[in-house]
Amino acid sequence: CAQGATDLAEEDDRGGSGSHVLGLDRVLYGEHVGLHHAAQAEAKFPRYAAHMRALWERRAERVLAAFEAGVTIYAGTDAGSVIKHGRIVDELQALHAAGLPAGAALDAGAWAARDWLRADGITEGASADVLVCAEDPRLHLATLQDLKNIVLRGQLVR
Repeated sequence: CAQGATDLAEEDDRGGSGSHVLGLDRVLYGEHVGLHHAAQAEAKFPRYAAHMRALWERRAERVLAAFEAGVTIYAGTDAGSVIKHGRIVDELQALHAAGLPAGAALDAGAWAARDWLRADGITEGASADVLVCAEDPRLHLATLQDLKNIVLRGQLVR
């Protein structure tokens, strides 16, 4: 698993032998924490700072190359601490902007991710978690920014 799209590594039993999984966490959108650390470390560790900036500059290219090579892409955030909830949509849109088809970007944070996490899909007795959008998010990811309704565990939340 590679956080920050900086490396690829063998995955655990969920990925299967020899497969690669790229887990994205605040990789593509906003200011990456590595840039913040690079700026702070510049005076004392100029090579580290230059390396972090170079990684940041190539992030979209590396993610697209991994996707085109058949690497499974998952999206994620550190939401809930200093990052507000709902930022996953930014990550999905950034995946699409990096070159992934909209459906693949959506899948990175939806069905493929649920499957990898071994969460129930659409089955009898499964949790009824539903987002209601004005448009088809497989075609228009931006519709996820303005959800019409949210159903969580069968209860209307919004």
